[in-house]
Amino acid sequence: MDPAVGDLQQPSTFSDLYFKLYDDGHYWVEVLNWWASDLNIHDHDFSGVQFQLSGKSLDVTFKFQGDDIQEGVQPGRFDINQATVWTPGTASVVLPGDAAPHSVCHLNLPTVSLLFRTYPVAELGPQRNYFPPDVRGSYKVATTAMRTRLKIMRMLSRSDPDAFREAFRGTTQGQTVQANLFTVIKMTDILFTPQYSALLAELASSDVLLGDVVVNAGAHYRSTDFLKALMKERPGSGSLGDGSVSIAALASSWDEHSLNMILSQLSDAGWKTDVGGALSRAVGDGSLAGAGDADRILRRYGLTMADV
Repeated sequence: MDPAVGDLQQPSTFSDLYFKLYDDGHYWVEVLNWWASDLNIHDHDFSGVQFQLSGKSLDVTFKFQGDDIQEGVQPGRFDINQATVWTPGTASVVLPGDAAPHSVCHLNLPTVSLLFRTYPVAELGPQRNYFPPDVRGSYKVATTAMRTRLKIMRMLSRSDPDAFREAFRGTTQGQTVQANLFTVIKMTDILFTPQYSALLAELASSDVLLGDVVVNAGAHYRSTDFLKALMKERPGSGSLGDGSVSIAALASSWDEHSLNMILSQLSDAGWKTDVGGALSRAVGDGSLAGAGDADRILRRYGLTMADV
């Protein structure tokens, strides 16, 4: 770490390396560095302007039409608003509230952005997170006690499967929908395995409020994580044929309609995409498990590995 900028670095969960350059009590200027992670769909409790300094990213904004809020979550319907590839020099406006929830898939690592932003606006409420195909909620439910409980449950999943099953059933029966959503999202790597997937089938078919919605959100989240993991090499090429764009488009959509909307907008902007080919090459290391997961994901969009 360069001592000249070391004092500017601050702990943050919002980027892999965070610097605040200026703060006058009304707005601040920050630099966000992304080396290994992406941003799932979220909105903002502030406004600002962001400048891409390095790397390319696929930014997708969404429309969400919500129904009545139930125990902290809001079922609703998603649609695609705009898909844009940010390149060095791209400027984008950050709108406050739920005007333009968006996701960001980084096509190169690292990517770096500069953000001029306001302080959080309390009237807008906490930042919300969106989980296709049909719900949004907030991570504000993730208290220290809840995170500790999840850590204990993760330990049980490795050491005592029967105790884990009992703990999961009891937990999801006794907490709010918002807490159940967070629980499933944070444990998809455990729950979506042959050993424990029956727990999700039970939750989806139980009388737990919105149990099926929570499970559907977790299934999509798991698929998105799998796709983003395939992008971990993320070639640095600036060519329009960069295969990571195709996989990022898939990770930013949830069905055939949403994928086609993103691909159409990318095509209009001159980006060449080949979703099946890119995904086939990404799992071309001979991993049968990876190929199986990829094929299952493609079928949701009306595609198969055989189409490649």
